[in-house]
Amino acid sequence: MTGPARIVVAGTASGTGKTTIATGLMATFAAQGLRVQGFKVGPDYIDPTYHRAATGRPSYNLDTWLAGPIMVRQRFETSMRHADLAIIEGVMGLFDGRKGTRDGASTAEIARLLNAPVLLVLDVAHMGQSAAAIVAGFQRLDPRVRLAGVILNRLASTDHEATVRFAISEWTDVPVVGTVWRDGILALPARYLGLVPAQESMANIQALGSIVARHVDVDKVLAVAQSAGPLPELPDEHVADSAQPVGLGLTSVTGRKIVPHIRLGLAYDDAFSFYYPETLEAFANTGIEIVPFSPLADPVPPADVDLLYFGGGFPEIFAAQLAENRSMLAGVRAAARRGTFIYAECGGLMYLGEHCIDAAGKSYALAGILPVITQMGTERAQLGYRELTMLRDTVLGPAGMRLRGHEFHWSRLLHPLPRKYAAYRLDGPGDIWEGYASETILASYIHVPLAAYPHTIAWLVERCLARRGSPQMTGRNDEGDQT
Repeated sequence: MTGPARIVVAGTASGTGKTTIATGLMATFAAQGLRVQGFKVGPDYIDPTYHRAATGRPSYNLDTWLAGPIMVRQRFETSMRHADLAIIEGVMGLFDGRKGTRDGASTAEIARLLNAPVLLVLDVAHMGQSAAAIVAGFQRLDPRVRLAGVILNRLASTDHEATVRFAISEWTDVPVVGTVWRDGILALPARYLGLVPAQESMANIQALGSIVARHVDVDKVLAVAQSAGPLPELPDEHVADSAQPVGLGLTSVTGRKIVPHIRLGLAYDDAFSFYYPETLEAFANTGIEIVPFSPLADPVPPADVDLLYFGGGFPEIFAAQLAENRSMLAGVRAAARRGTFIYAECGGLMYLGEHCIDAAGKSYALAGILPVITQMGTERAQLGYRELTMLRDTVLGPAGMRLRGHEFHWSRLLHPLPRKYAAYRLDGPGDIWEGYASETILASYIHVPLAAYPHTIAWLVERCLARRGSPQMTGRNDEGDQT
């Protein structure tokens, strides 16, 4: 029995060119008529936008810590039902994962979980024969991870290529399947959170695919992917782990529709684009109607919605435009006063605050719903996984509920929120409080993968239905205020 064709594009570290190579391979195979399904290891909103641009399909994140091994396998198999080839882009270096573990939540763990062969992208800009030592180390560290080939990136000359090729062939049995010279591939534009999202960058994905096809033996890559074999049985410890609240399985949400016609207003434009497709699919499969709107361009939020959802993104880049759209800000404030539920993550929290101060020190007045001022820094403020406990009943769940999420941002609160507003207590040394919660609003810097917590979506639906019958919501409308 054969499994789906699949291959992992991994790196020795961040910045080696994984996204460029992976996206180029996706575009190449899609141009050949294959149905290519992209995946990204770990929590990442931006790289999957390039996968989608190359394949025409949503790209899904595979993270065993956030969602659990069972859900990762479930997500992979479901996504591959109508696909010919999976290309899985890794995160950081091949064995880099959650702190305090050998390689938990790493690309290597995903490769083992899916029995997927690995292509290693190696930046050789400042090395010669030593490249062989790196390849040998990556090959031998964990024999359960099959290193099927190496792509040499940022070669300087034909002599440089010959030197590195010879060393790898002398000291390892890993084939070189691609050689990319410096400036040989289109560079993808970047900013402080990583790459610029594909919808902003206007990168020529088709040209990238053509260039990758010239530098990489794509026939060899496809043959390796097709030889991956059947998916392995899950080890007993993974099955046991899946019994925890993390990763309850998509079927508990997607197996039936709970209620019809709950309306969710989704802030979606260049300022707010950080949403996992599996979360939006879980909403839709539960019977929630998703109504996209643009805080940048639309005059008001959508009418008669039960919830406004402001995801992450780059509101600080577009702060002037967001501040100028006064009718939208007024409409969001009016919705908050009426008791419309509001859920905001990271950039959404910034938008709901009083002011956003950009990296140049200029302040922009925003929604003013939360008593916070955010300020952009010149270095990263937070990055990492978070375990948290809900401190009070919120739109997502009851007090005491445990969740997992992740955090990555360069902005900070200018003044800490008083503890009386805190939404979560974070695991770690001492008391760490985070976010803002009220009866109708939940806002935090933490991104929670809601599809991994079907009970949060069910709770949200129940709260929305209960809210509809409350006196505050009687005769509601969406006329903005005049402030």
